[in-house]
Amino acid sequence: MDNITEDRRRLRRPTDQRVIPMTTCVLLVLMMTIVTGGASSVEILDASCRTNSSTTSRTFSFERQISWLKQDFLVREIGGPDQLQVRSLFNDPQNLQAFRILVSGPQKREFSIGLELEPTINKELEWCGYKQTYRTSDGIDYDIDPRGWLTDRWTIKRGPILAEDYEWKRNPMGLAGPIKDQQGRHVAHFHARTWGHQWIAMSWHSKNPHTTTYTIVTNDEIPIEYLVGLFTVAIIRMDKCGR
Repeated sequence: MDNITEDRRRLRRPTDQRVIPMTTCVLLVLMMTIVTGGASSVEILDASCRTNSSTTSRTFSFERQISWLKQDFLVREIGGPDQLQVRSLFNDPQNLQAFRILVSGPQKREFSIGLELEPTINKELEWCGYKQTYRTSDGIDYDIDPRGWLTDRWTIKRGPILAEDYEWKRNPMGLAGPIKDQQGRHVAHFHARTWGHQWIAMSWHSKNPHTTTYTIVTNDEIPIEYLVGLFTVAIIRMDKCGR
């Protein structure tokens, strides 16, 4: 009889199951949304208005190269022929605070990028946390609107080559995010992965060569050289300003 009573007590004992509170579940979902950017790993882009192409996209990948400034990048099209080079050059060997970014694109096209009205980027004039404009020698401007822990807004301004503005909403914890036109059409997307992981790139900005892989997925509505210029300017700015 005693054995039967003991067995019944054991059956009544609650098992050691830990129930995760609903608030914890919500926080976990929010954290995963931030880490993934709220999007899948494969972007579905809208058709290009410039090339009248289908929704077929192209992907470009690049890493930081070994160089004196550690701010040079070699960009290659995955599965395609196009290749671009980004170099940071000193105009004046006596002034190591000012440099210009030179972007060499397909068909031997080349343009430089400076800050505000200067042809160079002076680190002393890069004001972290404030709105600024980076200008290309082609007449295309990149406006940055830092928003602290919110999503930064980078705008590719229309000019001689682009008929309208395009906005990149940069993830507040990294360098990923979509580029859309004024109607909300998804025309390109940026990714950054350190040692193969996006969450590492979001938590730590590496300046070391061949550590972080940057990826651009585009429908070719914006010429690739201007997307490369925007992305590399943001990477180099983060070298100084961090998040």
